[in-house]
Amino acid sequence: MHSFSRCRANPPVDPIARPVIRSPGSLRGRNLQAIARIVSQGANQLVYDMPGFTTNVCRNRSERSKVNTLPDGSGSNGRVIGVMNFLAQHPTESFTLSEIASQLGLSNGSAHRVLTALADSRYLSRHPKHKTYSLGMALVALGQAALAQHRNVDVAKREIAKLATDLTGQFMVSTVANQELLVLACEGAPHTAEPPNRIGERRPFIPPLGMGHVAWADAVVQANYIARAPAALTLAARNRVGQSLEIMRQRGYGIAGSGTAIRALRTLTHLPVGMHATESFWSGLRQLLSDLSEREIQLLDLDEAGLDGVAYITAPVFSPAGEVVLELSVSGLPIHLSRVELDYHIARLCAAAAAVTVETHGRPPATLDQTRVLPAAQRSRQRSPA
Repeated sequence: MHSFSRCRANPPVDPIARPVIRSPGSLRGRNLQAIARIVSQGANQLVYDMPGFTTNVCRNRSERSKVNTLPDGSGSNGRVIGVMNFLAQHPTESFTLSEIASQLGLSNGSAHRVLTALADSRYLSRHPKHKTYSLGMALVALGQAALAQHRNVDVAKREIAKLATDLTGQFMVSTVANQELLVLACEGAPHTAEPPNRIGERRPFIPPLGMGHVAWADAVVQANYIARAPAALTLAARNRVGQSLEIMRQRGYGIAGSGTAIRALRTLTHLPVGMHATESFWSGLRQLLSDLSEREIQLLDLDEAGLDGVAYITAPVFSPAGEVVLELSVSGLPIHLSRVELDYHIARLCAAAAAVTVETHGRPPATLDQTRVLPAAQRSRQRSPA
């Protein structure tokens, strides 16, 4: 994926600037439906069909995942990392040598040397008949070793599995990796029409996405985060982001209202990661971010939820250094949750995040006594709403 450092730097500075196909007017109303149609039309022929914004996003499988997955200065080591990153973004798929070479901009000879070495070491599997490559069994051992090092992910996965058993919605564990929001674990299923989250899914880490990862950071980190907002984000929306960071610190969790724009944004970011490199994706992303209402950015008062309900709730997991290292969230909530049911979901999610923090020797910052949520949630569990 293109890094933010490669974006256009001429004023006005737009951290997610891309060559765009201009679309007149807002994406409100029926134009937002064009985003929602992307997934329903299937992955082999995806197209935006809105006035002034007609372009093929992906004509076929070979174009579907073109993305800059090679690290900077890609020598032989960079080519190996590029191949692994590419296949990790498509964990259930397999690709031929020529497809992988095309996606990564490698010669067939270079791709052959990398793929052969990885297959010989069992990091990749090669289908004997179809001659395609996919992730190999040796990576399972690496993954288990990584979980031993990052035990908080395993603990968080256990906690969200409990939540998915008792509550409605889809629960997720995420972190920040290379200026992207990376999904590490998922449990449950959405109770709305929104697409389900997927392990390995990546989303841009730009305001107002991922606010929970910086809400407890210092002023410099927060200022740098807000500075990455697209130029299309209005002053009122930027102010709402600042207000949201403050109220999230005060109450210990984040919560956003549902609505037309945030539902369309969720559909757009659910597209295969290779499409994130297209002009259409970034143009649509900028416009949808600018169309978010203040309540879709963050509910400052739970009574703002209204008839559209809640889009998601988030709670932080802290490291021993007192930094947000993971975020637990629930989305796909039923629209007509009562206030009692909503409070119960919040208490249980915060209690789960607190449990992960405590068990992994994390330390909430002084501004948040996260463990105080746990007894309340335990009492709520005994009298959970019917």
